[in-house]
Amino acid sequence: MNLIICLDNGGGYSFAGRRQSSDKFQLADMLSMVGDNNLYLTEYSAKLFENIPQNVIVSEDPINTAKESDFCFVENVDVGCPDIGKLIIYRWNRAYPSDKKLPPELIYGKELAETYEFSGNSHERITREVYK
Repeated sequence: MNLIICLDNGGGYSFAGRRQSSDKFQLADMLSMVGDNNLYLTEYSAKLFENIPQNVIVSEDPINTAKESDFCFVENVDVGCPDIGKLIIYRWNRAYPSDKKLPPELIYGKELAETYEFSGNSHERITREVYK
């Protein structure tokens, strides 16, 4: 499974059960990266989309439901330490309050394979990092 997550400057991704932020250009970039592969997410995250693409699958437990070649986008659920292939991090390049943080061991042993910066709709700069 390939994990996709948005992080603030402190490695946080959620506060009080809610996403820290959202950006429509980040969503478009994420869908482009996923391509025709399945993208698992919670019903909470599905509300980000006006029209949910066919390959987006809503699940109560997306991390444990996604298969090896699938992608999983998490915003407000515990990440734990699943066995992941690619780790795709979108960095907001801002500080937000957070009570859920990405476990650092998910990055240990992974190689930063790609970095891409773009202007978002609600963020001046978003950085996408792909770890393999």
